[in-house]
Parts: sequence; C-alpha cells; structure tokens
Amino acid sequence: MSYFPKVTVIVLNYNGLRHLKDCFSSLTSLDYPSDRLELMLVDNASKDGSVEYMQANYPQVRLVRNEDNLGFATGNNRGAREATGDYIIFLNNDMWVDPQFVRGLIQAVESEPEVVSAGAKILNWDGTRIDFAGAICSFAGHAAQVGFGQPYDPQEYNEIKPMLFACGGAMIIDRQVFLNVGGFDDDYFIYFEDVDLGWRLWLLGYKVVFAPSAITNHRHHGTMKSFSNYRQMVLYKRNALYSMIKNYSDANLGQVLSAAMLATVGGVVEQAVASGQLDKDAYHIKSTKGLDDSPILLDKLNVSALVAMQDVVEHLPQMMAKRSIIQQQRQHSDEEIAHLFRPLFPLPPQITAQTSYTVVDAFKVQQLFADNPRRVLVFSPDLLPYPGLPTVDSGLRAWGIGQGLLSCGHEVVFSMPRPSLKKFEKLVSAQTLQLAWEPYGMVDVVNTVQPDIVVVCSWEIMKDLHQHPMGRMPVILDLQGSHMLEREYHKGDSDSNAKDISAFQQADFLTCAEEKQLVYFQSWLQQAGWTEQEQRDRSAAIPISLSPVPKHCPQDELTKERLTKDLTINSLDKFVRYPSMRSRPLLHPPVIQQTPLQSFPVQLQQIKSLKSLWSKVKFHYRQGGFRHLAYKSAFYLRKRLVTR
Repeated sequence: MSYFPKVTVIVLNYNGLRHLKDCFSSLTSLDYPSDRLELMLVDNASKDGSVEYMQANYPQVRLVRNEDNLGFATGNNRGAREATGDYIIFLNNDMWVDPQFVRGLIQAVESEPEVVSAGAKILNWDGTRIDFAGAICSFAGHAAQVGFGQPYDPQEYNEIKPMLFACGGAMIIDRQVFLNVGGFDDDYFIYFEDVDLGWRLWLLGYKVVFAPSAITNHRHHGTMKSFSNYRQMVLYKRNALYSMIKNYSDANLGQVLSAAMLATVGGVVEQAVASGQLDKDAYHIKSTKGLDDSPILLDKLNVSALVAMQDVVEHLPQMMAKRSIIQQQRQHSDEEIAHLFRPLFPLPPQITAQTSYTVVDAFKVQQLFADNPRRVLVFSPDLLPYPGLPTVDSGLRAWGIGQGLLSCGHEVVFSMPRPSLKKFEKLVSAQTLQLAWEPYGMVDVVNTVQPDIVVVCSWEIMKDLHQHPMGRMPVILDLQGSHMLEREYHKGDSDSNAKDISAFQQADFLTCAEEKQLVYFQSWLQQAGWTEQEQRDRSAAIPISLSPVPKHCPQDELTKERLTKDLTINSLDKFVRYPSMRSRPLLHPPVIQQTPLQSFPVQLQQIKSLKSLWSKVKFHYRQGGFRHLAYKSAFYLRKRLVTR
C-alpha cells in the first residue's frame, strides 16, 4: 500500500480483563504505520481491574471510560465520536488479529467508490474453524454467519463480495458516514445493531462488502457468557422487530411485520405445548375437559418473545420517528436490495419451520424475494457424472434435476453416497468427499450446506431421513420409477411399509419421470395424508432424456440449452422460488392398508390359486401394464408352481 489512511481501532470492554492481553498484544503487532493507527479502549464501567491493567501495560492505548454499562451500540458510538481516524474499526475484546488485519480491511473498503464498510473473516480461537465468512439475514431481521462451524480452508471464501451487513465484532467503516447515518441504534443495547446498520447503509445508497484477507480469531461469546439466555433472547427478538419496523418500505412493512409477529406468537404456544406446560386442547370451545382456572407456568426463555414484543410497543414512538428519517432519505427500494437476504434462513429462534412457512405463504412474503436464487442441496442415490466416475440412470437423473435448477439461476450443491465413492476418493475433490452423505448422517451435510431447499432423489434415501426429518426446510422428493417402491412394498412387513409412507409424509413436493408414474404415485400420496389439492399443486412430472454419457463424465449434451429443452423445470423452479411446507404429522408409523394402489391391475387377495394368479400376471405383462412388476412376480410364482 502506498497510501495509509488514518485508522482508529475501537475495542469495547465490559469486565473483560481476561481477554485484553491477547487482544492488545496482537493489535500492537499490526503491520500498519503506527503514526496512522490509533488504538482505543472504551470501557463500560468494568469492575474487574480492566482499566488499571491497560494503564499499566498499554499506556499508548487511548482510554475512554463510561460511568455505566452502555451496551455495545452506545459504547461504540461514543468511541466513534472520540476517534480521530478517517476509518474506524470495531473489534470485540475477545479476539486476536492477524498482522495484516487492518490492511485487509482497507483493501476491501476501498475496492469500490460506493463501499463504505467491510467485515473481516473471523475464525475460532485456534483458527481451525470458521466463525464468520459472510452475512445471512432472513426477512424477519434474524441474522447468521456464512460458513459458521465449517473447517477452515485458506482456499475458500477469498472473494470481496457484497453482503447486507458486516459483523460488528470485526468491521471497518468510514467514520464520517457512520456518524452521518446515525451510527449504531442506541436502543438496541446489543445484538443485531450491526444488521440494522448495514441494512440502513444499503437503503441510503452505500455498500457493504466481505474482506477475506482481514483475518481475526474469536472466542465465541466470551463476554456474553455472564448474561442469562432468556435476557439475551429478549434482545434478539426485540431488535429484529426494530430493524423491520425502521427499514421496510410502506408497501412491504404490513406484510412482513404481520408474518413475523404471528410466527412469534405461534412459536410461544408451540413451545409451551411441546414442553407440556400448556394443554392447547383445553382452550377449545368444544373441549370436553373440565373447567380449570388455575394458573400455568411458562418457561422464561419462551416468555422472552412476549416481553420482546411488549418492548417494541413501548418504544414504538422512537422507532417510528427513526423510520420516518430513513424512509425520507432512502435511495434504494426493498426490491433492489432483496438479493442480500435469505428470506427464510435463518428461521427465528423457537419457531417451527411449518409455522414460519405458513405465515410467509399467507402474507405472500416470498413475492418480495422471488428473484433471489435459492441454495439447493441435491442428495443423489448414486454417483454423479464426474470425470472418472461410473454413473447410472439414478445418478444422471439427480444430476439433471440439479443442472436444471442451476440453469434457472439457483445455487446447487450435490451430495453423493460416501460408500459408493470409497473406490474413487482420489478422483474427486476434498469438498466433494466432505459433502458425501452416509445413511442416517444426512443432517450433518444439511448443517454444513445450510440450504434453502433439499432435493432427495430417491424414496430409499428419504426413508433414511425418517429418523432425522428435515424439519427446518422444504423437501422435494424425486422418484425416477415405481418398481423399487412396489418391490419393497410387496416384500416388506407393516413396519417397513410404514416407513415407505413416512417418506411421502415428510416431503413437500413430489417429482417423477413421467405422467403415468405421477398417476401411480397419487395413491401413495393419499395414504401419506396429502389432500387432493396438495396432490395437484405439489407434484409434477419432470422427464429427463439423457443418453448414456461417454466415459461417464459431463459432455455437451448436459449443457443448459439441452437441459432446458429436455427438462420441464418450470413447476419445480416455481416451488423453489416460492417454497412452502405441508403440515407434517408426527413420525409415528401410520396404518397401512393391505394394497396401497387402487390402480394396481390385480387384487391379490381375490386370487384363489397360484395358477390363476400366474395367468393374470402373464396377461397383464403381455398388455404392457407394470411390466417390471409382472415379470418379477411371474418369475417368483413360476418358481413356486414348479416346487409344488
């Protein structure tokens, strides 16, 4: 760097004596001109000797002392007013930084004229895993970190790219812009004030980016361990609502706020019922249970949502005044910055996915984010057409489904079965191996990828998910053919057949290879509890005509043009852009009828002899109906007849 802007690093501290040595020993070792660097500690009335320690060991650090614990927002705001730098860096006290930390932030914040803020790449304390590699924010203002908990790979997350907000624990911002836009909102105290600031910056015409070469290490929640969970939860839920009220436009606020509030209340009731603290049935007007006016006890963590909403009510005049200023000054519409959100990820704490999707669907919240690409995780039942891998039809179909969604602009991540990759581990990347699934271990892959939608390209894989249902996101079940399901049904007992039905119960959308198969699967869906409307609206035939791939690797025939032509992707793309969830039952084995298919040509229980059954099977085989089933049944019965 030939130009070194003056930078003030602000470290906020509240009884964090145990963190200060690691933090400031790294700051005093920064590779940045000392005459262009100001180090500042803002102390929120610590009582553990923090100030005395800094005075004795780091006299060059500027001390700003508050008479009370002002919280994260107000404490850092005071530091920003006192700072002398062109840029200010906010850094948590439970961090230590790389020597190139400041240079990396400067590089990112000056990458474009509109960029005024950047967030660092944050690792865990020993640098083995990722803490923050980008920002995620739901429509309801709840935020999460990209890559959180993933093993750290220096080759990943190395691009300067836009994001809604920078993590307030390690970020840089133009000081004058920070002061002009109002800084952190003092009413937040702590949590999501960085989300609100970034959101506001984008609305006012500025940009925020990720700074991949600015690396710091974090002792996660090192300072907040002394605060109770239910008090923290009040701040999480209240501050998210604050951000929505201030930042959404008049055209969208009614929809999104109504959805968020109803989901919050619904979550309180769901948690109380699930914990046994509330008998919801006793409140129904037709309940046959005796009257009981005795009080009930609710968990403090659960009640925190109600306290948060009451806080919002009490602070509405202040919030509406701030909203008025933001709306008058905004330069970008909600639609113009919608691409910076993951609308239903992360879901608000203590709210089930079904509740969230129900209210979002009712208030048409997804329309605001319909142009956003979704992250789709595709579970393949077999090897995919990667170079050197032997691929069969089921792998090709999974590949085709994923490539079709990719051609629609979505981000697609594939997962292959690890047992099938055992002999080919040297032919695939480390990331491919990391994302490979194992039976009853698919949730680990989901937690790593953090998708918006899961596509399961096999009914048998869906059975594995029976024990660990994808209860936090919509699931698309793709079935290539009916023969495997039919064979399993006729050889299985009632318990295994119950799992077959459960595979359909846990799906939110069904796709198969052709219209005839779609008709065949309707009876399965009916037994799984799908209504007639759900069967119509949540299923589609998606044919994929891919010839065998030479040398088992993607060729020209697997291009976007070919897939768009061969793959009727519109219905699937529509569901991915407007996802919703069915009301999924509890996972207890359903009652299975003896014969699940009304369309099955032979009612087996009506056949009085093996000979007559043999004749029926041969007849239906010659007529072309369910040839695969008829052939296998004929082979089995012929063997039985010979032995008799």
